[in-house]
Amino acid sequence: MAYVNKKTKARSALVEGEIRNLVNTLPGGFVDVSLCNCNNPQMIPHVGDETYTVATIYPNPVGKLLNIKYSVPRKSQSADMFVFNIVGNQMGSYILEVNKTNESVNVSRWPDGLYLMTMVVDGEKKLTNRFIIRH
Repeated sequence: MAYVNKKTKARSALVEGEIRNLVNTLPGGFVDVSLCNCNNPQMIPHVGDETYTVATIYPNPVGKLLNIKYSVPRKSQSADMFVFNIVGNQMGSYILEVNKTNESVNVSRWPDGLYLMTMVVDGEKKLTNRFIIRH
């Protein structure tokens, strides 16, 4: 697959992958994209001045440590991650460094269930991924 900037029509390099849960698109960017094959560094695309936000979470289901691999546009000023349980209670909020590509969260004390991870970049919600905690 290749990623296409809908404004400029620029294409990324070709990478193998599977897109799950493509919910919405915006001109020049992707929203709500989940990529699989987290162990392949090519699955988090880096092309020039990216105009999209991508995140993968693993393992899923998780028991102790949730890993988040992410990429945000290089020109971003801020990136935050929020985790909610299925009834909408916020379980945590995390400031992500825009020049990093991963974060880990200890979920060992959180109850089993379905959770939502939302990324906000420069004050705008960019994506939401689901994960399950099972101890």
